[in-house]
Amino acid sequence: MAKIKFGKKAKKVGDKAEVPGPSAPLWLQTYGDFVTLVLTFFVLLLSTLSEAINDSAIQLLATAFDGAFGVQPGGSTLSQSRLVYGGANIDTLPSSDRGFSMGRALDKAISILESEIKSQKVKVVENEKGFVITLGADQYFESGSTNLIDNQSNTETFIKLASILSTVPNDIRIEGHTDSGAIIPGSMAETRFGNNWGLSTARAIVVLEKIFDNAQGNVLDRSKYSVAGYADTRPIASNDLPDGRALNRRVDIVIVRNDVTYYNQR
Repeated sequence: MAKIKFGKKAKKVGDKAEVPGPSAPLWLQTYGDFVTLVLTFFVLLLSTLSEAINDSAIQLLATAFDGAFGVQPGGSTLSQSRLVYGGANIDTLPSSDRGFSMGRALDKAISILESEIKSQKVKVVENEKGFVITLGADQYFESGSTNLIDNQSNTETFIKLASILSTVPNDIRIEGHTDSGAIIPGSMAETRFGNNWGLSTARAIVVLEKIFDNAQGNVLDRSKYSVAGYADTRPIASNDLPDGRALNRRVDIVIVRNDVTYYNQR
């Protein structure tokens, strides 16, 4: 019985098989996608740059991409923990919260205090507590004293601070800090303040009173304000060098994040 053949004519023995032409390897396709994503990122970054954007805003933009590649560490972005002082840092906060919670207030403070920031009399940063306006104590106080250096520039700074603080709904904590140098025994400073705890707290109170004295029609809610003195227990620089000690002598005006329970306890 003859065999029936279906379809195309059967190939004879020895005919060359049809082999498809060369194609790109799979790894090259993945590499091409990666390059496209990197290019898109830099286009986005360049499109956001302008004179109005500041270093903090760039940092906030960058944090939105944190963890986009690789495995996410547990607890960083999936849920928001309850924060306490010193128990978290800006890198552990959800990027959306960092980007929008206090960005407007930060931008306003930087804009209003532009001249003070350029002259290094004031520093404005954002961290886990909220955002912090730092006054260099040597620029505003006489050495080892709560006597304010009386000049027009300092008066204008306190007027600007009152204007900024009058527009934020958050609690505000004014913190005094000193370097590690001890108050000279038998001095007037020891008689008046006792030690660095007393000096740092007294300076915080003076700054608070000066802000209220220069409110100039701005409404400041007294119930939102508190003061604290930390002496030399929370330095931001080494006390081994004069420049570091100068940085540690400061008063911080902290506009507190709403989710920082350490500050919101009454």
